[in-house]
Amino acid sequence: MAETKTAAKTTAAVGARKTGALSKAPPTMDLLQDPTATPAGLQKRNLIILGGALVLLWITAFASGSKLFVGIIAVLTLAVAGLLFWVWRWVQKQKSVLSIMQEATGGKESRAAAIAKLDAHDVGGKDVVSQLAKAQLVAQDDPDAAIEILEKIDIAKAPSPIQDEVRAMRAQLYLVRDRPRDARELADAITIANAQDPAARGMLAAVVAETWARTGKHKEAVDLLGTIDPDESAFEKVRVPLLMARVFAHFINGQRELARKDLRALMGENYNYLARFANPQSKVHPELQKMAREMLQKHPEVQKMAKQQQNRAARRAK
Repeated sequence: MAETKTAAKTTAAVGARKTGALSKAPPTMDLLQDPTATPAGLQKRNLIILGGALVLLWITAFASGSKLFVGIIAVLTLAVAGLLFWVWRWVQKQKSVLSIMQEATGGKESRAAAIAKLDAHDVGGKDVVSQLAKAQLVAQDDPDAAIEILEKIDIAKAPSPIQDEVRAMRAQLYLVRDRPRDARELADAITIANAQDPAARGMLAAVVAETWARTGKHKEAVDLLGTIDPDESAFEKVRVPLLMARVFAHFINGQRELARKDLRALMGENYNYLARFANPQSKVHPELQKMAREMLQKHPEVQKMAKQQQNRAARRAK
């Protein structure tokens, strides 16, 4: 009995160490797009089609002899060129920011250095890409500070390709801080189908589904998660967020055994992930907390820590 109580305390301690840190949340995906990926507008095939269409329009305009038609085609050509230039600059900006992000893999010091570079890159804090990247780095040490960064971004004025990424990261951090109601409006505005990359689509689905499950739309959350299999290789990067969302959705939908199965799958990835559910300070249903704690208590590493803690307590008692 004493060992069981000690194990429970150890489990709570595991959760306590996670409180206030993003590590108790599903690991955040690099929501910024892959710098090596060419946007659809700049892909060779699409450029050839667009160029061919413009050439055909110019031929038609000259053949018509109408100066008005020629003028319209000239304006259209300039508009297309301007749009392509904007897309090209957008891609270059993403590459620059992502190259800075790639330097932040060595711990807190490397993240601080990367944040300083991002601040220098974005004097005035008006570049959404830089601010999103900064929030992603800051969140690993201080999710509340990351939320403040994201709340300053006017999503309506942000470039359309990145609006859902801002919504998703902000909503995910609200979920981490047990603020699902604050995440709901953001989640409802996300269009999952707009994400072309499977991992990005999976991440958006995980955020939306968890938010829905925790704010009364648990059946819709289950249906959404039923369209994505976290065991598929395409969703490998976001397997943990998807499993966490499924735990909430299945549990709240009354599917306790499925929730238990997802908790086991999470524990197979890393037993610390269960701290998000087992932590007494989390606003999680007591029955789900108990389920996660009981599962953690059976994990060899947790039992080992409990035994060590019990031995230390016994030595101090002597």
